[in-house]
Amino acid sequence: MRCQLLLWILSFLLWYILFSASFCAHIFPYDTVALIIELIFFQIIWMLAICSLFSTTLITPAEIPKHFVPPDDIFKKRNFVKEIARWATEKQLPVRYVTMSTEGGDIKCPPFCLYCKVIKPNRTHHCRRCNRCIIRMDHHCPIIGHCIHMHNHKFFLLFLFWSVILCVYAICITMPALSQRTTTVIWSFTGKFNEKRKERKTIILILLITNYIIIAKIFFIMSML
Repeated sequence: MRCQLLLWILSFLLWYILFSASFCAHIFPYDTVALIIELIFFQIIWMLAICSLFSTTLITPAEIPKHFVPPDDIFKKRNFVKEIARWATEKQLPVRYVTMSTEGGDIKCPPFCLYCKVIKPNRTHHCRRCNRCIIRMDHHCPIIGHCIHMHNHKFFLLFLFWSVILCVYAICITMPALSQRTTTVIWSFTGKFNEKRKERKTIILILLITNYIIIAKIFFIMSML
């Protein structure tokens, strides 16, 4: 989990540095207020995406309540399914019952986990990668390295939302500059610009193209979430 979080942070940090460097190349020569405002909005959205990522990754799922944990000796009995059903009925657990086939016939019993040795509350699933039962588990996200569950589901959706907004925003405000710089660089090699201006225009173009590469990478990764 920590490795995936570190990779996400490094990717967003690299994108932030490249994007800011591209805009600073515009701002300092021209001192344009509009570009400064656009850069500030990018920083705000970037921070919202990073905060949502941290919340999604660092919020751990809740433990299974103790009253859903039957005595260990129940699972050691031969007809443990019947014993679990009897124990759950006595405790009046708020769970749904399903029909299970046993040697003695069909028995209505609440779902249970043989790995964690617990009775599963409603919408609880066992995650083999996390090696535990997760209450209201949505799915295990391999890219984040963490389960999406009832406590971090909101932040996961916020992370997707702000990341998409950030990518679309970056594309919209850099597309005119990319088009302009591409044309300028092409014309600069005709000999109408000095070498220093050629070098500067080329560097800015490379930074803008790199921004698009990172945006494409983030979109591709998010499509797999």
